Amino acid sequence: MTRYLLSLLVVAFALTGVSAFAQTPPPHSTLFYNNGIVYIDSSVTVQITGNTITTGPLSVFHNDGAVYVHFDTLFPSAAKGFTLDNDAVVNGNGYYEIEPDWTNNSISFNSGESHVNLMSDVEQLITGTQVSNFNILELRGDGIGTNRKKRMTINVNVYDSLSLNNRELATDSFVLSVQNTEST
Repeated sequence: MTRYLLSLLVVAFALTGVSAFAQTPPPHSTLFYNNGIVYIDSSVTVQITGNTITTGPLSVFHNDGAVYVHFDTLFPSAAKGFTLDNDAVVNGNGYYEIEPDWTNNSISFNSGESHVNLMSDVEQLITGTQVSNFNILELRGDGIGTNRKKRMTINVNVYDSLSLNNRELATDSFVLSVQNTEST
């Protein structure tokens, strides 16, 4: 019941241009919607401590604002991050800051002019069953080494820019394609 109320609150905040912060009692908060629409206007910030899960072929998550998905410090093992499932549509030109993993099990992530910042001090995955297509992909965090790198378990395309900063991106046997032909 809480997840549905939270979805309604996010939509209400999006329509009024107010920032929304999703945090519920333990174990963690989840912005979950199934066959619904979440629209985040350019003047809106949504912060989720826990998980964001999109599921259902009629689900649409449109972000022109800013979405922050952070670890739940009380229950970090419960954090799944930003998950696209079952042909849900995620689109828009907004900003995403993801602390847990990025999981793409849907063919419908339309990156538009969006900026995805994977920001974690522990190993972070770009994973799922489908190729992830990013416009701008940025990697941030502290430290290097096995337990601090970003790791691909799927193929990844980047259309505008890839910023590694001081991060290691382990591609393993997967393909990373940066398709911007302009020099900077």
